Order: sequence, then structure tokens, then C-alpha cells
Amino acid sequence: MADANDVPTTLFLHGGPGLSAIAERTRLVMPCPVDWWEQPRAHEGQTAPYACLLREAEQKFTSMCAASAAPIRLLASSFGCMLARHLAARFPDAISVIVLLAPTFDPQASYRRFAATLLDTSPSPALHAAYESCKSNSATAAFWDLVAAILATPRFSDSYWSVGAMPARRQFAALMADSAGFDFPTYRLVLDDFLTTPPPSGPSPYRGPVTVTVGASDPYATLERTRAEVHRYFPQAQLSLVDAGHFPHLELAPEFWLPHDFAEQ
Repeated sequence: MADANDVPTTLFLHGGPGLSAIAERTRLVMPCPVDWWEQPRAHEGQTAPYACLLREAEQKFTSMCAASAAPIRLLASSFGCMLARHLAARFPDAISVIVLLAPTFDPQASYRRFAATLLDTSPSPALHAAYESCKSNSATAAFWDLVAAILATPRFSDSYWSVGAMPARRQFAALMADSAGFDFPTYRLVLDDFLTTPPPSGPSPYRGPVTVTVGASDPYATLERTRAEVHRYFPQAQLSLVDAGHFPHLELAPEFWLPHDFAEQ
């Protein structure tokens, strides 16, 4: 295992927005030094919170490059994959490998699928109405109505995990509760700005290796849909399906989602 004083050569980009890297920092044992970066929280009155987050990610990345004097590995989860996509476009020659875990490049489509998953097991007139409205209306107001209906569904967060992941689910919930690991205002502010930001067009200028892991029980996406979204930006990406939910890296050992030669890249 790498010495704790080694300069980090891997940047972890956690999900959310507004989440935390505490679960990964606490639980994951990696083959090389990792910077478990805590993304800054947004605040009311901030101009373009998503754009601000991208700039913060750029500053973090360039500082790591300067400190390590070597290409950086990107390890990203869920919404953090948006930041990885941005960094790959900005600094294609300064990245050695990208690992995407349960990427969500289209939050509106992801939440519609999440709602459909919940409706299969927890029928709710309010959730059904919000789901139907969001299917036919791309306005942000309809999206937030759907998010509110999902959050009002009892035990909705259980759907983030596979059936056999009870220990991981409990540990994650405890960490989030103890650390205030999720900031909803940041989530709302950053996503509001993201939803009005045009997505990048065409493939990324980054041409290095990209691996993508999708959980078979992920409520946000299927392997096929993820492949179509990822290949739009990273046509070289290699995808794999594992027996997990939305957090495959918290349910499974690294050999299931991390390239075997990750530390050498």
C-alpha cells in the first residue's frame, strides 16, 4: 500500500452535487495515493454555481498536476463524472486514465427512471403524477416536482443499493448522518445551473483509457443507456455491468470496478 505522505496522483470526484467523499475516504483501500477532494458547497446568490464548481475542479486538478509533475488519474462517481468529462476536455494530455462509476450525464432522464423504479414497488399517486408530468415537460419546475415526490417516498434511498448490500447501505447512512454529508441547497443550486448549461458537443479530445462500471440494480440507468451516453463523449470507453446498485465502489471490492493496472497508468 502507498505511503500516506506520497503526493496524490489520483483525483476522486464524488457524486451529488452536494454530497461528500467521506464514505470513500473512510472505506476504500486504493493501490495509489488518492486526493478525496471535498467539493465546495454552493450558496444563495452565487452566480452560475455549476460553472463555479467546474472552475474549482480545474484549480484542484492543476494544483495536483503541479505537485506531482505527472499525469493525473481521474476516479469519478455519479454526478462527479460530469466534472471528469469537463477536465478531460480541458486537460486531455494531463490525464492518464479515467474511471467512471455509475455516471449520470442526464439527470432528468436518470430521475425519470428512478421514479419508474420506485413506482414498481411503491405506488404513489403523487409520484405517478410528477413522473407523468416530467415525461412530457422538460422544464426545470417539473424536474424539481419529480425530485420532491421521490424524496417524499418512504425509504427511497434503499433503491440506490442492490439487495445484498445491507451492510454497505447502513454504513453509508450512518456516515452521512454523522457528518452532514449531503447539502441539499448545494444540490439544488448546482443542478439548477447545470440544467440550463448546454452539454458539450462531440467526442472529448482526451484519447486515453476510460473504463465505466454500471450496477445492474442502479435505479438511474441501464448498461445500454449508459453506453450510448458515455460513447458520445468517450467512444473508446470500455463498459462493464456488475452486481451492485448506484455505488458499485462501496458495495464491491476494487477488483470489480478498478482496472488491474490502474496504479501503473
